[in-house]
Amino acid sequence: MKKRNEIDNKYKWDLSVLKKVVEDEGNTVEILEKKVADLIQLKNSYTQNATSFYEALELYFDIMRSLTNRFVYFQQTLDVDLNDNVSQLNKNEIDRLYNAVNTKLSFFETKILELDYDVVLSFIKENKRLEKYKFYLEALFRYKKYTLSEDNEFILSSLSLTFASFSKTFNYLNDSDITFKDIEVDSKVLPLNNSNFILYLNNKNRKIRELAFKNLYNGYMGLKNTFSSLLIENINTAKALASIRGFNSTIEYFLYADNVDVLVYNNLIKVVNSNIDKLDKYMKIRKKILGLEELRNYDLYVPLVKEEEKEYTICECENLVKSAYQVLGQEYMKIVEEAFIDKWIDYLPNEGKKSGAYSYGTYDSKPYILTNYQGKYGCVSTVAHELAHSVHSKLACDNQDYVNSDYSIVVAEIASTVGQLLLADYVLKHSKSKEEKLFILNDILELFRTTIYRQTMFAEFEYIIHEMVDRDEVLTEQVLSDIYYGLNKKYYGNVVKLDEEIRYEWLRIPHFYRNFYVYKYATGLGCACAIVKDIMSGDSDKINNYLNILKSGGNDYPFEILKKYGYDLTKEDILNNAFSMFDDYLKQFEDNLEE
Repeated sequence: MKKRNEIDNKYKWDLSVLKKVVEDEGNTVEILEKKVADLIQLKNSYTQNATSFYEALELYFDIMRSLTNRFVYFQQTLDVDLNDNVSQLNKNEIDRLYNAVNTKLSFFETKILELDYDVVLSFIKENKRLEKYKFYLEALFRYKKYTLSEDNEFILSSLSLTFASFSKTFNYLNDSDITFKDIEVDSKVLPLNNSNFILYLNNKNRKIRELAFKNLYNGYMGLKNTFSSLLIENINTAKALASIRGFNSTIEYFLYADNVDVLVYNNLIKVVNSNIDKLDKYMKIRKKILGLEELRNYDLYVPLVKEEEKEYTICECENLVKSAYQVLGQEYMKIVEEAFIDKWIDYLPNEGKKSGAYSYGTYDSKPYILTNYQGKYGCVSTVAHELAHSVHSKLACDNQDYVNSDYSIVVAEIASTVGQLLLADYVLKHSKSKEEKLFILNDILELFRTTIYRQTMFAEFEYIIHEMVDRDEVLTEQVLSDIYYGLNKKYYGNVVKLDEEIRYEWLRIPHFYRNFYVYKYATGLGCACAIVKDIMSGDSDKINNYLNILKSGGNDYPFEILKKYGYDLTKEDILNNAFSMFDDYLKQFEDNLEE
């Protein structure tokens, strides 16, 4: 593993644009704090007329924009070297500043909500410059009946870090404090942790897979009461916040921000449950290929097809992604080319670099990409995924005002998955060997299994346990484990011989601390399948519709944006079509196997 300063600059991102924004004389912390003080001074006057209202909104979002620039810049300088003391100090300082500013300005939206919405509409009519804030204000006023007094909102804002403490404590336990028994096989001792667990589940040696699985979950069993206490209190807190604000349920509370009908959530569970037969079919194929009498939980991740030894250089990766994205047209491709030329991407792993990958930027910067590229097809797919996020961000920022540029995670996951599917489709069509086709098809099938089936199982688990708390039923570790085991039996039990340890898998899932979040992955892939089918038809109108979805940013509720351009997720047909695609890939996989 190289140190950061040993990595060639051509493989590092260029943060100079964002650095310049942050270090500009007009963006110092002192000026930011002065703007905060100026806005506080306007507290009792900015809602009195259209002009002062506009000026206050401009100042508020100017503060948020400046604060976000600083936050992202210091986060990204830390992410490439987590061991750097200066970066750690800068990040801690911006975290403090971020929380302080948000607490001080917690009155801002509460004060606006003291107005009648008709008054706000009259302000917009009187001052046309307020038009860009129309959707923001509409979305804000949806919360009016759920907004507390200024003092109570201040209290809740002050406690935001406390509310997040369950997740934070979980992360410390899960990433640092929990330990697992080493794997001992063939006179070798293999260390086990959360980071390398999936590598062992990918191993062809079944004994290694089994021991990794059992040793990991035995480790969680030793802390099951601590982990279950954290999740239960997280759910209880979610219920309390929903109740304090006047929502009927926690799911209603957490879906409200995106204006998502609970029908969308229920449809997802209903449609996935009605297509479990296709998952059974895939599991039977897996069992047959692996030559097993019994397919166990620890057999679900081992690749069915050996990955070819082929390594993709970064140049080959870029060319492959560009070729796959050509179908999206010149406007899209111009941004893709810009990303590679202007060094948006930090490619290579180095000592102290954050693991994984992300796309992250601001309205005033490039939408930068962090990866840990190691030359395999999965790394190429990750670049395609994150680049699709970044093109989405660029199109949104180029076509929307700052206030409307930030899009929902629902649409974000659609954009990134469209990118992955287009890459897979391109590689599949240009594969030169049966082995390469089988490998890509297996990769696609696993994408469906882990994103639609697995995430929906998680979503169903969340739905059940939050509903129980809403009904004042008591949750315990035993209750949670029984529910989770039952869902595994429903989703996998027709083919897979369930291991007892699987009942404890929920203990290690961080997404359960982001309440009602995982359904977005599943609906995202479902919608992405429909969009990819339309794109591959070559219909220019449908391709333009997709680009218009990306350009919309956050100028409307996510599902309204999708519906506007032909993708209504309150209907079941989109998800059903996704399963038809899954079934088609299954058939292609079987046909290539028979050859």
